[in-house]
Amino acid sequence: MWIPLWIALLVALVPVPARAQNITLVSQLDPLPGNNRYGDVWGEGNYAYVGSFSGSGVAIIDISDPNAPFLETTYLPPSGGQFKDVKVHDGIGYFASDNGGGLHIVDLSDPTTPTLITQVTSADSGYNSIHNVFYADGFLYEADSRTKVVKVFDVSDPNNAFFVRNITTAANPFVHDVTVVGSRLYASGWNGGTFVYDVSDVGVNAPLLLGSVASGGNSHSSWVTSDGQTLIVAREAGGADVQIFDISVPNSAVLLSTLTAASLGISGFSPHNPVLFSESTVTTTPSRCSSDPQGRSGCGGTLSPRLHSSLGELGQRSADPAVPPTRSRALEDISQNAPPPR
Repeated sequence: MWIPLWIALLVALVPVPARAQNITLVSQLDPLPGNNRYGDVWGEGNYAYVGSFSGSGVAIIDISDPNAPFLETTYLPPSGGQFKDVKVHDGIGYFASDNGGGLHIVDLSDPTTPTLITQVTSADSGYNSIHNVFYADGFLYEADSRTKVVKVFDVSDPNNAFFVRNITTAANPFVHDVTVVGSRLYASGWNGGTFVYDVSDVGVNAPLLLGSVASGGNSHSSWVTSDGQTLIVAREAGGADVQIFDISVPNSAVLLSTLTAASLGISGFSPHNPVLFSESTVTTTPSRCSSDPQGRSGCGGTLSPRLHSSLGELGQRSADPAVPPTRSRALEDISQNAPPPR
């Protein structure tokens, strides 16, 4: 088994050649057993929450001391634990099961003892298998990475979540991920295109399509600056890129810059998830990918068999994407192959 080495590089989010900055690895750990590929990661307070691509639940990691992070506990329900995406907001976890368990809404007021509040499944008009979720302004958005429909739930009262509506997007053939910043939703269409919707009144009215961005095939996920002017798109494929667009006019996006492993002068497989926080964008990059018969990638936000506690910065990141950065920079994680362990 090859152990990927994760290197963090800072590059300016302007249309000029990328410039690497020095980042120091503080520590690392492998919180889940076996050869698990990790799912997505989120942070709130002094804890990082890491999903499991292979079914080991959600690892809850204490990062209060970045020099000595440790696995506090694991959320692993009897129904199974293939949680490919996790979001946390104000002590409530939204864990997306991609093996039939639907959405798990979890009380994390005490992260050492995560407690299931409720599950939202097809019986509640949700998806049983969810690939990605996003929380914004009391609403939870589900993308199953199988259809073009985004499901919306009102979770302002986590104890009484209820279905609001379906958003049938223009994505083809399916929406892989969704991001909501301010009053806009950004849907990543797998076969090319990021679609921008007005969700300012999603609880009452159907969202309007404001425009589409030609972000290319394998448009995996995106993030947007707090002012809604700049879109960052990660395309998941070998040798693919991170694209940065001016979307001040959503139906006339302008490509500002493209980042690739080659442009950074390093070896990497593929970008995965861009996330804007503070001054930086984090892009997790898996070392390997596989596809199912429908073409969906099996990378799952892989963090390799080791999770670097430099991701402790995520614990200090605001869960609210509207918190403005002081200036735009991209922090891109690139996976490099190290020699096999002995």
